[in-house]
Amino acid sequence: MAAVKRCACLRLFVLIPKEVFVRRDPETGDVILSRKPATWDDFFVALKNTDVPADFLSEAERQQMHAASDPFAYWQA
Repeated sequence: MAAVKRCACLRLFVLIPKEVFVRRDPETGDVILSRKPATWDDFFVALKNTDVPADFLSEAERQQMHAASDPFAYWQA
């Protein structure tokens, strides 16, 4: 059985490109890997055709500065 799992994992690894997008389906909980697009053209077309409410982000939310904190400060190996 372990050989079958290793073999399946190897097949999956060979099929996955170097960079992928990972998301979880909110209804099923499935983890979905999507190929990273070659260009962002489709994203910008979709963005242009999307109605974003005027109050989507407040002025303060749009002017956030870079956080200088270390995200791994409390992580232990």
